[in-house]
Amino acid sequence: MIKNQVSTVLLAILSSCHTAFAGGAIVLNSNECIILDGNGKEETVSGSLHTVQNANNYHYICKAQVTPPSSGHAAYFDYENTGLTCGDNNFEWHETVSTSGNAVVDCLITPAAPPKS
Repeated sequence: MIKNQVSTVLLAILSSCHTAFAGGAIVLNSNECIILDGNGKEETVSGSLHTVQNANNYHYICKAQVTPPSSGHAAYFDYENTGLTCGDNNFEWHETVSTSGNAVVDCLITPAAPPKS
């Protein structure tokens, strides 16, 4: 299970003006995405990043081609099955990887998100 492999990893979704990277983190910026592949392993890929702002909330969406799931079925990752947070304690994110390896990561950043119980 991914949670056991990366229990201390922070999922960091960064805006295009940031370039920081912590080992094992998932990073999205304007030039590349460091995300999970279809088998839950970290992969650096060229991707497209879209940012949408609405009432101080930001959606960071990265679309990229990654290694497809070896199971032959689409893979779905989120806080619940990885234990990773998005940014600074934001739990609202998910990634879907299709059987052909098309990955889409969607992260909602809300200022001062409350801690998850």
